[in-house]
Amino acid sequence: NVVLASEAFALGVQLGLEPHRLYEILSVSGGASAQFVKRAPYVLDNDYTARFAVGLAEKDLRLALAVGHHAKLPLPIAAQVHQIYEMGVATGIGQEDAVAVFKLYEQWGHAGRPSTAGDGDVR
Repeated sequence: NVVLASEAFALGVQLGLEPHRLYEILSVSGGASAQFVKRAPYVLDNDYTARFAVGLAEKDLRLALAVGHHAKLPLPIAAQVHQIYEMGVATGIGQEDAVAVFKLYEQWGHAGRPSTAGDGDVR
């Protein structure tokens, strides 16, 4: 959920939508979720203080995938989401909040606003 919200948010910002306005729109649209409404403001405030860390999300998904494997049930969506969190851990954001995966999308697409010498702020 957080990963998909990060993708959608990064896409909108990449296309030039103002982040706060984009949040207003997405938070009342069909794609809204409790996690998006709760966590997206942290991205807007550039606050990645761990409430539920990327590393914990990665671990939980890794364990869920192992259970699925044991049950002989493929979990392809969970596997894809796990890869994103695993990339987050590998890039050093494992101790930050799960919404810090937005930073990955920001790096991949240079989402946000015109560069201000890499300040990392999405406002």
